[in-house]
Amino acid sequence: MADRWYALTQTDVITASKYDTPYIYNRSCVKVLQPQVAAQRCGICQILPYMKSVVLRGRDIIIQAAAFNGFGGNVRMSLLWWTGATDAVTSDIVNDWTSSTYTTGNFFASTNLVLIKTQATAVGAGWLNLSMIVSAAEMGSSSGTFLNLILMIHPEDAGAQNAAFYVGNVDLFNGTATRSALAKDPAHELQECQRYQCVFGGNAGYQRVCLGQAQGVGSDTLFMLYLPVTMRGVPTVSYSALADWWVGAAATSIAINSSGPDAVCLGIQPGAVAGSLQLLLANNTSNARIWLRSEL
Repeated sequence: MADRWYALTQTDVITASKYDTPYIYNRSCVKVLQPQVAAQRCGICQILPYMKSVVLRGRDIIIQAAAFNGFGGNVRMSLLWWTGATDAVTSDIVNDWTSSTYTTGNFFASTNLVLIKTQATAVGAGWLNLSMIVSAAEMGSSSGTFLNLILMIHPEDAGAQNAAFYVGNVDLFNGTATRSALAKDPAHELQECQRYQCVFGGNAGYQRVCLGQAQGVGSDTLFMLYLPVTMRGVPTVSYSALADWWVGAAATSIAINSSGPDAVCLGIQPGAVAGSLQLLLANNTSNARIWLRSEL
């Protein structure tokens, strides 16, 4: 499962980050740090797109992961069906963090959600492998109301200040046989992630991003960003501060001219002589970034 996790918290913000080489056979994992003075519960979730979820209806599957639980107590994995609009999932699936009844309407929200299976594993010292088998009967029939799968992994207990929770090697397979963890090819995993987010820039103080053509003095210079993969849908475009960008002079305005799942066109001023080529580059800062997101 590509690196598309989001965090849910009981009361206040937590810090989620990438943690490198947590143990042998693993390049990186998710680290969740609870920085608040007051103890709180939290977890991580991933929403599977319809195109990946629909083919798992009525199939035996197994979900595997590795976890290190600095919160203490059990680690729980839960799988749910979303039955609302396709690929328009409400990401906050928790109704009551304090509930120990792990059903919809209690711990989990009930609107447009069907709990498939939930399973707790006691985690002792060190890393522990987690495994949850979900039968074809539990996965449900070919009902057209089962649209998106949602996986949640979380400690059951509240974490004290600076407690950390780590999750890595999460995967979902057809069948019920346990597989040995094997790191995915980095290039393939990057392409999977780029269907949901692409980032341009951020690597060097004067990084060159792309060429564009000026439409005239006082008009936009148009810069076309061609995406490395076709994104899941038309992306939302955002960018760092104007002062981060240079187009023959410091950028004075940035606007989205057009966007699609394969390419995005930006109109940036100041302009220049019509037809002249201009270079979009970072203005002596590695903070210059353009984000394209098509997340669920």
